[in-house]
Amino acid sequence: MYLWAERSLDALFVRRLVCLSVAFLMLLGGAVVHARLFTPVGIANGLEARVVPAVLLDSKGFLWVGSHEGLFRYDGYQAQTFLPQRSNPGSISDIDIRCLFEAGDGAIWVGTNTGGLDRYDPATGLFKNYRHDSDDPESLIDDSVNGIVEGPAGAIWVATPRGLSRLDPANGQFEHFRHDPGAPRSLANDHASALFAGVSGRLWIGTLGGGVNLWNPDTRDFTRYDLATLSGGPPKRNDVLALHEDERGILWAGTREGLVRLDPEAGQADHVDLGEEDGYPPVITAVQPVGPSQLWLTTMRRGLLIFARDTGEWRRADPGLPNTPGTLPPGALMSLAIGPYQAFIGTWGGGVYRTPLQENDFELINMSNAAGMTNNVISAVMATDDPGQPWLGSYGGGPQRLDIVSRKVLAEPLRRHQMRDSGVMSLAGPADGRLYAATTQGLYEFTDDGIQVALFEQDPDIMAGLGEGSVVSLLRAGDAGLWVGMDGSGLYFFDTRTQSFTAFRQETGKPESLSGNFITALLDEPGGYLWVGTRSNGLNRCRIDGWSCERFSGLSDSDDGLWHPNVTALFRDRRGRVWVGSDGGGLSLALQDQTGRVEGFRHWSSEDGLLNDGIMAIQEDLDESLWLSTRYGLSRLNPSTGSVISYVTASGLPVSHFNTNAASADDRYVYFGSTGGLLVIPKGSLLTERQAPNVRITSVKQSEPGRSWQKADWGEGRLQLPFEHVISVELAVLDFAESANEFAYRLQDSDPWIGLGLQRQILFHGLAPGQYRFQARGRDANGNWGETGVLPLQVVPPFWMTWWFRLLLVISAIFLALVVHFARQARIKRRNSELLRLSGMREHALEEQLGSAAELAVLTPRQKEVLQLLAEGQSTRDIAELLGVSIKTVEAHRANLMERLEIHDLPGLVRLAVRSRLVSVNA
Repeated sequence: MYLWAERSLDALFVRRLVCLSVAFLMLLGGAVVHARLFTPVGIANGLEARVVPAVLLDSKGFLWVGSHEGLFRYDGYQAQTFLPQRSNPGSISDIDIRCLFEAGDGAIWVGTNTGGLDRYDPATGLFKNYRHDSDDPESLIDDSVNGIVEGPAGAIWVATPRGLSRLDPANGQFEHFRHDPGAPRSLANDHASALFAGVSGRLWIGTLGGGVNLWNPDTRDFTRYDLATLSGGPPKRNDVLALHEDERGILWAGTREGLVRLDPEAGQADHVDLGEEDGYPPVITAVQPVGPSQLWLTTMRRGLLIFARDTGEWRRADPGLPNTPGTLPPGALMSLAIGPYQAFIGTWGGGVYRTPLQENDFELINMSNAAGMTNNVISAVMATDDPGQPWLGSYGGGPQRLDIVSRKVLAEPLRRHQMRDSGVMSLAGPADGRLYAATTQGLYEFTDDGIQVALFEQDPDIMAGLGEGSVVSLLRAGDAGLWVGMDGSGLYFFDTRTQSFTAFRQETGKPESLSGNFITALLDEPGGYLWVGTRSNGLNRCRIDGWSCERFSGLSDSDDGLWHPNVTALFRDRRGRVWVGSDGGGLSLALQDQTGRVEGFRHWSSEDGLLNDGIMAIQEDLDESLWLSTRYGLSRLNPSTGSVISYVTASGLPVSHFNTNAASADDRYVYFGSTGGLLVIPKGSLLTERQAPNVRITSVKQSEPGRSWQKADWGEGRLQLPFEHVISVELAVLDFAESANEFAYRLQDSDPWIGLGLQRQILFHGLAPGQYRFQARGRDANGNWGETGVLPLQVVPPFWMTWWFRLLLVISAIFLALVVHFARQARIKRRNSELLRLSGMREHALEEQLGSAAELAVLTPRQKEVLQLLAEGQSTRDIAELLGVSIKTVEAHRANLMERLEIHDLPGLVRLAVRSRLVSVNA
């Protein structure tokens, strides 16, 4: 693989004169040359590769760069570097990378110069190394790898300087194929230099010295194709450095002797004429298809060649002068990778470059390529009846008429006139046979050969003169009139025949007057109306006869109102529709009924795909699509479908910043004035929609509060995050424009997008436990939105937030409540029992009291006295003496007591007396 490079290094920087001559002749051609832009990649973002034998765009859109300085994975923002680490067995084996290949399972296979073969697992981030072992015949045949490809059944074929090896990934063993002088169907040469597996299923092997070999899986041998003999050329045509099989089965071989076309079915080979330099055809280092008919070829000394397979025509992709911005560096080009919209070129010593695949028809004309132009800042453009010969105005230099094909200035203003010192803001005419320039000094009148005729500026002594300030905008009004917009003194009608001005201004208390006096844009309307745009006061539609204006402030909150008060551009398309550009509100279409009355506005903004919401100028193409210049590039809108295609420097636009209302068009071209010159667009170019950009999650990290960041474990495409952990998600738009991108995200499919602005890292802290479906989107440099896949995210709650813990808490609470309830019930029951007992005792005592009283009621007073005395312990004798009766009388009373009370002993009588409270217990 490196042999061709080593033999050609001495000639890398010689014979510059030939290249310069070719470029100069191309620049002098009659047709406009559309330069392709080449931009260095990753210089400021850590991509330190300089000598780049291999570049690869993987299936996810990441750029892999294999270089002498190591292996890099690049996302357009930062480069991840892979270098050998002696203490890490999972690191790459060598710093010197020769080739790269992505297998069907997503693994990246890396061929090194001295470290053998490495397999990178994207899931683990680890490398597995396969080396040559002289004691193991089933190891890799050599540690220097020139090419890698995947064959049937997942077998990995490896080309080395000592033969061909085939790896069985299941057992890690290699089978070898080498040249056998006695076997005509063996490999033609041991130095296998290139591999290619075609769509036909055929495996092709290129060798140094042995031409091309075709693997025959049924017979397990090779069919040789001697390219030198078949094409009738020198032996160096058998030094094959690159291969590609097209969809027709034709093999294209890049060799040290140019490009060879091989038809294997017919057994014929032809040398493709790509010209010669110093008598030698180009040394071709890489071959890649682009589109249905092109082949792109990197070469050792001839740069990047674009070859049309059907016609056989070829051309240099970078015809510009060497060492100028936008061109490839001089020297060898070593590798090539083709993406959906751009190509990446690996160079010898200059790193990686990229270029858009689509060759746009944009042409930038400025002082560097058009002799006689006085300024690159084109602030005014006016097309003429002669296609391709517009008038230009600039900030210093006066009006100039330019032929864009010859790039010659047709009208060179005299150096003595004042227009050279003025900034031209607008051009108009012819009116009354004269042309007019709105400038910072006033209104200039000049002839079609660029000669100044008059200057109209403020003069207090002239009643019908021009107002104070700079002239900003002009509009021709018939054959003898001109509308003149000022930067603070209102609108004027200039009668070119009488040389007088009529003023129209904002008047306090008169809503039918203009809404503001800083006039930015003018547009006439059939039927006697004039549209007037202002800097801060919105839009006016004015009836000229009788002068009455309807105002649209640009401050309306309604969806159908004008969205911004700074009107920058007004344009009527071929259907008669009025378009309004604003600096902050995007593009608006005035919705008018049959009478012309404005019913509202329809809007397009950056949310609808426009590059941004600052519209500088508007023009129309043949298909009724609208070209919109902005501060950062061009957008092209198809109003009927709503599709938008935007162009920036990353997609081939040669300039990025455009000036307000500096645009015009003729039958063939659309013109835009920019800060870098005049942009010319041929009419009729196709509006080709672009695919959504690749937007990827490049990093997911998590951390406990106060701890360092750790790589998050995705685990089967799902991320689990403990509660209160912090998660960091990093995003990338893989457009490699190396510019700021807009991002947004959502946590559920039904959620609205949450804008992040230009921030591409998201930190989540305190997410509630649950299931989420994280998704992000990003906007590329062309204004297109793309979305990432969905990342299922589960925030795992702590035990005290789990359902089972909460259920346990609920059960415990219920149990505790029941315990409290039952304890209270028991306490109440005990108290009730006590109350019942006390109540019973009270009732019993009451009953006893009531019962004793009832028993005593049957006694006579004398008998009660006897009962009391008996209960007090008096003897019969003592009672008789106390009562003054006989002993027998007392005994008779006692006998009657016992009979009436049915108590037959003295203790019973005592108890009754106590119960009846005739006596106390102490008595």
